[in-house]
Amino acid sequence: MTSVAEARHQQILQAATVCFGRRGFHQATMQDICSEVGLSPGSVYRYFRSKEDLIAALVEADRAKHIARIEAVRHQPDVFAALQTLADQTLASLNDPEMSLLHAEIGAEVHRNPQVKELVRNTNAAILDSLAETLRLAQERGAIDPNLEPRATAELLIAVVDGLSMRKSLFPEGDAVRHAALVQTMLARFLCPARVEPKAAVIVDQSGKE
Repeated sequence: MTSVAEARHQQILQAATVCFGRRGFHQATMQDICSEVGLSPGSVYRYFRSKEDLIAALVEADRAKHIARIEAVRHQPDVFAALQTLADQTLASLNDPEMSLLHAEIGAEVHRNPQVKELVRNTNAAILDSLAETLRLAQERGAIDPNLEPRATAELLIAVVDGLSMRKSLFPEGDAVRHAALVQTMLARFLCPARVEPKAAVIVDQSGKE
């Protein structure tokens, strides 16, 4: 895909994100998307034949983004610190109101449309596989608790993100980043229980009493 075509592709996807979040998947029309992006129907249909094609492209873009971030963790010298950074990035991404609404809309469509359900299941499986493998490699490097089962651990971490994403769609005024400190504490205690946080300094007076 040429750079111009790729840019147009992304513009249409962004317009679809806005329209699906604003009106819902079934109420939004291809004409709404054309109007939002400022293109003729013929121009949009050159890239996407239907709303289903748009959803497939949006889900695939989400999959690629998350897997790229997860796999980047494997190449960092401090894998646990990289996992913490990944957690911060993920929480920050939940604050995007348009994406929050889109995720909620796709989640609802999963229960109505078998094709969308299969697409989302496959995407989630790919993200789960990538995170589980990253955790396994982190165990090999001694970065996290070797007693954890990587796949079950990955499922639990993803479930935390899914839950926070759903809450953001219900309470858009909330700030997902406010949970960052708690999530970091959870990661430290869950993934690396042997890591001991520094104790507060103890001040001793001249008499030797604390």
